[in-house]
Amino acid sequence: MAISCYSLIGKVSLYVNGALKQTITLATELPVITNGLNIGDDNRPETTQLFKGKIYAVNLFGDLRTPEEIAKDAVWVATNTEGLVYAKNFSVK
Repeated sequence: MAISCYSLIGKVSLYVNGALKQTITLATELPVITNGLNIGDDNRPETTQLFKGKIYAVNLFGDLRTPEEIAKDAVWVATNTEGLVYAKNFSVK
């Protein structure tokens, strides 16, 4: 799964296995995260919703990814990929 957020126009796209599934336009700006980033958890105090699947890897990019780059990176991302600012593979022990 990949989520691409283009904050200048409020466009958010969801990709599953490299394929675009949905794009929405936000009515308001995304909030700035100041209390840490939770992956697989919801950091809003009023909810206890948890992700019920497995997360094998997390890759954060500091640039806007094209649909082609997202599709290519759906399986594996090289650590020297341009724009990659954080990578964690949870399947490697």
